[in-house]
Amino acid sequence: GSPQQRLTAPRSSRRALLHAPAHPPTPVRTDMGKAKNPTAATEAEDDAVFHERALELKEEGNRLFQKREFKTAVAAYEQGLKLLPAGSPDAAAFYTNRSACFLHLRQYADVVVDTTIALKINPKYAKALVYRARAYAATGQEKKAKADAAAAHAADPASEDAKALVAQYEPKKAAPQGLGGMGLELPKRGGKKGSAAAA
Repeated sequence: GSPQQRLTAPRSSRRALLHAPAHPPTPVRTDMGKAKNPTAATEAEDDAVFHERALELKEEGNRLFQKREFKTAVAAYEQGLKLLPAGSPDAAAFYTNRSACFLHLRQYADVVVDTTIALKINPKYAKALVYRARAYAATGQEKKAKADAAAAHAADPASEDAKALVAQYEPKKAAPQGLGGMGLELPKRGGKKGSAAAA
């Protein structure tokens, strides 16, 4: 399966994370008194509860990140990821936020892994591209960093982080020659020592 499917905990494990009761909720009944697909109803209810708790954990991770408690924030994002249903588009934000923690912890390989997973879920996620570009730059992979910076800017031209990265990789313009660009040359230093005193 996909990386998202492999990293999502089985339904029973997710339930344990919520401290849910061991028995499932009572099945929905029709007018005839027969159960109407109790498994599907229970799974949908579980997924909704898991998703809500996952979003709470994401917010907790965001608060911890703001307090610069990066390792604890990573744990909150990880627990939230385990609660998300397989294939959830929200997973991209969890992976990207966790990669921001890894970036601050200088765990660049983890940044690349998490942002790559996020980009498989949402290929034009500018924040993920920015973080991956920074990780590539920190590990000396300038060509990949430049490509991700350009992709981030293309995905979100308004992103200040993407603009700054693109500017970082633009060729530097040479300073004009001479004084004020007027073609005047600076006097040469280190000529004959006696000539200045004689003049």
